[in-house]
Amino acid sequence: MVKNGKKHSEETRRKISESLKGRKASEEHRRKLSEAAKGRKFSDATKKKIGDAQKGRKKSEETKRKMSEMKKGHTVSEETKKKISEALKGKNNPMYGKSVSDKTKRKISKTLKARKKSL
Repeated sequence: MVKNGKKHSEETRRKISESLKGRKASEEHRRKLSEAAKGRKFSDATKKKIGDAQKGRKKSEETKRKMSEMKKGHTVSEETKKKISEALKGKNNPMYGKSVSDKTKRKISKTLKARKKSL
């Protein structure tokens, strides 16, 4: 949309699109965009849309490798571990009030027995 509520025609939109393709933003402009986006809050509906769009999307091997490298050498402090522990106790635990069926217990048992044991 343009100023004064007018809409660009399809032809004008195509021309604008073509003129902007391949254009790289300067470091200064990218920094300003980054600063403007920091602290921005999304509504619950927007978060859901973003989440739904990402569901089922596979990560490339390169992405998986990068994520692995970032996590290596990263240690969690005892204070953080305690906070996580407290946050997942009682009603906050996803398994609170639920019980595992006998069928599921058998599947878990079978999987654990099949695992290679190390000394």
